[in-house]
Amino acid sequence: MHISDTPRYILARNHSNDGIKNRVQEIRISGYSLDGINYYHGLFPDTGVSIAMTEYSYLRTYATAEEAGMGKPEWLHWRQQEALGLK
Repeated sequence: MHISDTPRYILARNHSNDGIKNRVQEIRISGYSLDGINYYHGLFPDTGVSIAMTEYSYLRTYATAEEAGMGKPEWLHWRQQEALGLK
């Protein structure tokens, strides 16, 4: 079992009154492997919102904000949208 905390970035998409918006969001990810299965937990440092993540969602994160800005957008988790006042 290995535990780590890594800063990663996503290109987050959300609905607003002005249409659909994209923004780069930092997310700190802890992950560990147990019996060959990878488990991930994400924490948005700006709001303290935490989410469980699948390996697929982890693979949709990027090492740098610049890479995330050029990546495919993902819908921002609803809890993070509420914490940022975007809903």
